[in-house]
Amino acid sequence: MFSARHLAKNTTRMAAIARTGRTRPQAMPSVSQTTFRSFWEQKQSEYPKSAMKEQQKSSKGQEQAQKEDVKPNSVKPGTGFSPYFYGLLAFGVGLMSYGLYGFYEMMTLWPNEVRQDLRSGLRAKRKGDWDIAIQYLARAWDTARTIPRETFGDQTLLKISGIGITLAGALEEHGQIEKAYAIYQDVLWYLRTAYLGPNVAHLKNADLGTETIKVLTSAEKMRAIALAYKLGGLAHELDKPAEEEERWLVWSVEALLLTVLDATPTGKMEAVNTRDAQNAPHVKVIIENLGLPDWCEGYNIAAPFEALASFYSRHGNATYALPLYLQAISILLPPAPGISSIEDKCRGAQLMGNIAELILRNTPKDEHSSEAIFQAESWARKGLEIVSAARKASPKKCDVCEEAYAVLLYNMAMVRKLSGDEDRACQLLKESLEHSKAIGLEEGIKHANGALNGVNTNLEEPKPVALDPEIAAAAALE
Repeated sequence: MFSARHLAKNTTRMAAIARTGRTRPQAMPSVSQTTFRSFWEQKQSEYPKSAMKEQQKSSKGQEQAQKEDVKPNSVKPGTGFSPYFYGLLAFGVGLMSYGLYGFYEMMTLWPNEVRQDLRSGLRAKRKGDWDIAIQYLARAWDTARTIPRETFGDQTLLKISGIGITLAGALEEHGQIEKAYAIYQDVLWYLRTAYLGPNVAHLKNADLGTETIKVLTSAEKMRAIALAYKLGGLAHELDKPAEEEERWLVWSVEALLLTVLDATPTGKMEAVNTRDAQNAPHVKVIIENLGLPDWCEGYNIAAPFEALASFYSRHGNATYALPLYLQAISILLPPAPGISSIEDKCRGAQLMGNIAELILRNTPKDEHSSEAIFQAESWARKGLEIVSAARKASPKKCDVCEEAYAVLLYNMAMVRKLSGDEDRACQLLKESLEHSKAIGLEEGIKHANGALNGVNTNLEEPKPVALDPEIAAAAALE
C-alpha cells in the first residue's frame, strides 16, 4: 500500500487533468398541434361507420345556428373546444409520451427480478415515504447481488452498485447515517471483489489494497474511488476513529494515483474521463434512472486530495498536507492550455488560502520569521487575486467563490497583522465581516468579529482559518 510519504513523493508525476462538464438531461419531447390533428383524423377513420352517420345527421340540424352568430376566436358550438384546448391537449400528450418513454426505459433497463422493487422504492423515495422506499430498495439490493450478473446486460457493476448507492442515499436522507455508512462499505467491497470469487468476497475485513481494481473499467474504478472518498467524509461526520477516516481517504488517493500513473499518456485522460463515447449514454441513463448523487460519477478527482490534505492539516501533519494541497491545486488550476471552470478556480484559490493558514499555524508564534510570513502572504494574495477575478467573470453568484472570498480576506488580514500593518489588517477584516454578513456565513462573521476585537484591544493574536474543502466541493455540485 502507498504511504502518505509516497504520495508526497509522487505529486509531481500527476499530469494536469481536464475535467468535463455535467451532461444535461435531454429536453422533454413535445407533440405539436398538427401531430395531434393527424392522430385525431386517423382515429376518425377507424370510427364505426354507423356512428359516423348518426353524428353527421345530428350535426346537420345545427349548421344553420352555427352560421348565424360565429365570432372570431370564439368557441365553436359544433366542437365545444377552443384553440387553447388543443394546445393544452397536445402538451398533455407530450407529457404522457415522455412518461411512457420513462416507463419503457425502466422496463428494459433492469432485470425482472429487481424491476418492481426498484420502481416501488424510487416512487416512494420521490414521495418522501422513506420507510417504504428503504424496504423496497433493500430488497432490490439484496436480490441484485444474488442473481446472475449477465441478467443486467451492459454496465453490470455500475447498475448493481447504483442500486446500493440509492439505498444508502435514502438511509442518509432519512437520518440513518450509520446504516448508510455500512451500505456504502458493502457497495465498495462489492466493486473491489467483483472478479475475485465468492471466497474472497466474504472476507470483508481483508486488506486488499488497491491492486484489485485494475480489472475494473474506467467508470467502475472512478465509482470505487468516489465511494472511498464518500466514506471518509461520513467517517468524519460520525466521529469514527481518525485511523478509519484516514484509511478511506488514503485508499481513494492511492487508487486514483494507480489509475492515472499506470496508464499510458492517452489512457490517463480515459482513466478519469468515464464519459467516453461508448459508455456515456449507458452511464447517463443509469444515473438519471436511479437519481444518483453527483459525487458517485467520480469526475471530481481533486476532491480526494483536498480531503486527505484537510485531514492531515487538522491533525497537525503539515509535511503530508502541503504536497496534497499542491496536487489538488495543480488539478483544479492546470497550466495552459488547460481550462478551469469558475468553481474550480475558486476552489483552487481557497486551497491557496489553506496553505497560507497551514504555514502560519505550523510556525511557532515566537518564531514567525519574515520568510514564513512572506510565503503565507504570497499564497493568500494569489488566492485573493484568483477568486476576485473569478467572481467578476462569473455570470451568476457562485457559493464556492463567495465563501472563498470571505475566508481569503480574513487570512490576508491575519498575515498583514503579523507583518505589523494594523491599519490594513483592520480594513481587510471589516471587508471580510461585511461580505460574510451579506452571504450569511456564520463562521466568517464569528472569526472576523473576534479578530477585529483582537486588533482593537491588542488581545491574544487571532489566527488564519482554513475553509473545509468538503464544504466547497459540495457547494460546487449544487
